[in-house]
Amino acid sequence: MLRARHICIRASSQATLPAIIIGSDLVATGSMWLFQHYASMMPLKVVTAPFARRPNQIVAQWPRHRRDPMLASFVDQIRERRQQYPGALQ
Repeated sequence: MLRARHICIRASSQATLPAIIIGSDLVATGSMWLFQHYASMMPLKVVTAPFARRPNQIVAQWPRHRRDPMLASFVDQIRERRQQYPGALQ
């Protein structure tokens, strides 16, 4: 199914896709939660893709020489929140 698709538009941001597809026969693929957010405000229909999806991975990256306490606190909060969800990537 994925090999048969025809890509006619690429966007640098998923946030631009809802406005592009309104009133067209185009289909956009992207973040479920982002598209659900836009569907609450725009005439969009959000459906789950009929094929297996890879899990999203969140990555935090910063230079080693930066020992920013705010960044360390943020990363700790992400780690704590991840523990709340069974099956979360470790």
